[in-house]
Amino acid sequence: MWIEDLREYGDNDTTIIIAGNKSDLEDKKIISFEEASELAKKFKVDYVEVSAKTGLNVKILFELLCNYMIKKYEEPNISRIKRKNEKSRIQFDKYKSKKKPSDDDKEKSGQCCS
Repeated sequence: MWIEDLREYGDNDTTIIIAGNKSDLEDKKIISFEEASELAKKFKVDYVEVSAKTGLNVKILFELLCNYMIKKYEEPNISRIKRKNEKSRIQFDKYKSKKKPSDDDKEKSGQCCS
């Protein structure tokens, strides 16, 4: 299962939260809240049902993740100092768009954001 793979091959301090998306489509649900909750309990992770469409629990999900991140960086026994010449694992500028889309571009793609 992907959680086991992540724990085996990922960083030791990786935060895992299971997010059940599209909770607004109750009639098309394949996995019940109870089943997902049991899976989360088995792997000792949180489970949150969310809907990007309605916004249900999206804020809660991000707050939960941010709280875990803050807690981790406040722990005194975790070293976050990079070694000399070591590159950061996350390069945020790599994902920045060089050009902002014009309103015409947004209409053509059917999307609001890049």
